[in-house]
Amino acid sequence: MKSLTWKHLVVINIVVLLVIIGGIYIYKLTGESYRYDELIKNGHSFMDKGQWGPAAKEFSEAAKIKPDDYDPHYGVGAALLKLKQLDKAVVALENAVRINPEAIEAHYALGMTYHRMG
Repeated sequence: MKSLTWKHLVVINIVVLLVIIGGIYIYKLTGESYRYDELIKNGHSFMDKGQWGPAAKEFSEAAKIKPDDYDPHYGVGAALLKLKQLDKAVVALENAVRINPEAIEAHYALGMTYHRMG
C-alpha cells in the first residue's frame, strides 16, 4: 500500500473543508426557512387571539428574514392598524401592496389606515 503524499493530504483537507462549509450553508438556509414559517404561524395565532403587539413583533421578525415576502408585511401592517400605530402601519402596508399589488386586503387595510389618519 502506498503512503499518502502531502498532495493527497491537501486534497483531502480541502474536500473535508468544502463539505463542512456546504453543510453549514444548508443548515443556515433550512434553519431560517423553518424559523420564518414559525414566526408567520405564531403571528397568525396572536392575531386570532387579538394580541396585536406580539403579532406585530412576530411578523416583523419574519420580514427581516424574507423582506420580499408579502405575508409578514401585511401581518405587521394589520396588527399595527389594530394598535392604532398608523404611521408604522402605512409603511408596512405600502410594502405589502408594493410586493403584491393584487392583494385586495392590503389595499383595503391601507385605505382604512389613510382614512383614520385624516
